[in-house]
Amino acid sequence: MTARDCTGRELKVGQKVAHTDNSQYRGLTVSVVKRVLPKMVELDHRAWTTVSLTRREHGYVAIVEDIQ
Repeated sequence: MTARDCTGRELKVGQKVAHTDNSQYRGLTVSVVKRVLPKMVELDHRAWTTVSLTRREHGYVAIVEDIQ
Protein backbone atom coordinates (compact mmCIF):
# COMPACT_ATOMS: atom_id res chain seq x y z
CA MET A 1 0.00 0.00 0.00
CA THR A 2 1.40 3.40 -0.98
CA ALA A 3 1.19 6.61 1.04
CA ARG A 4 -1.32 9.10 -0.40
CA ASP A 5 -2.09 12.72 0.45
CA CYS A 6 -5.59 14.07 1.17
CA THR A 7 -6.37 14.28 -2.56
CA GLY A 8 -5.24 10.73 -3.33
CA ARG A 9 -1.88 11.53 -4.95
CA GLU A 10 1.14 9.39 -4.07
CA LEU A 11 3.60 10.91 -1.57
CA LYS A 12 7.32 10.69 -2.37
CA VAL A 13 10.51 11.88 -0.69
CA GLY A 14 11.49 15.39 -1.83
CA GLN A 15 7.98 16.64 -2.63
CA LYS A 16 6.67 19.91 -1.23
CA VAL A 17 3.51 19.56 0.84
CA ALA A 18 1.23 21.93 2.75
CA HIS A 19 0.09 21.05 6.27
CA THR A 20 -1.24 22.72 9.39
CA ASP A 21 1.24 24.49 11.63
CA ASN A 22 2.15 23.20 15.09
CA SER A 23 -0.80 25.06 16.61
CA GLN A 24 -3.04 22.70 14.55
CA TYR A 25 -5.68 25.31 13.74
CA ARG A 26 -3.96 28.43 12.50
CA GLY A 27 -2.35 28.75 9.10
CA LEU A 28 -0.52 26.41 6.77
CA THR A 29 3.15 25.56 6.44
CA VAL A 30 4.96 24.33 3.32
CA SER A 31 7.51 21.59 4.02
CA VAL A 32 9.55 18.97 2.17
CA VAL A 33 8.92 15.25 2.67
CA LYS A 34 12.03 13.69 4.24
CA ARG A 35 10.73 10.16 4.97
CA VAL A 36 7.56 8.24 4.27
CA LEU A 37 6.65 6.04 7.23
CA PRO A 38 3.88 3.40 7.24
CA LYS A 39 1.29 5.73 8.78
CA MET A 40 2.97 9.14 8.71
CA VAL A 41 5.32 11.35 6.73
CA GLU A 42 8.29 13.12 8.28
CA LEU A 43 8.50 16.73 7.10
CA ASP A 44 11.39 19.18 7.11
CA HIS A 45 10.69 22.91 7.46
CA ARG A 46 12.62 25.88 8.73
CA ALA A 47 11.53 27.47 11.99
CA TRP A 48 13.55 30.63 12.60
CA THR A 49 17.15 29.53 11.92
CA THR A 50 17.04 25.82 12.69
CA VAL A 51 15.74 22.88 10.72
CA SER A 52 12.67 21.35 12.28
CA LEU A 53 11.13 17.95 11.70
CA THR A 54 7.39 17.40 11.97
CA ARG A 55 5.30 14.27 11.51
CA ARG A 56 1.81 14.25 10.03
CA GLU A 57 -0.52 11.46 8.98
CA HIS A 58 -0.72 10.90 5.22
CA GLY A 59 -4.23 12.32 4.91
CA TYR A 60 -3.31 15.58 6.67
CA VAL A 61 -0.91 16.83 3.99
CA ALA A 62 -1.51 18.07 0.43
CA ILE A 63 1.10 18.08 -2.34
CA VAL A 64 2.01 21.59 -3.56
CA GLU A 65 2.85 21.91 -7.23
CA ASP A 66 5.75 24.16 -8.27
CA ILE A 67 4.70 27.14 -10.35
CA GLN A 68 7.22 28.50 -12.83
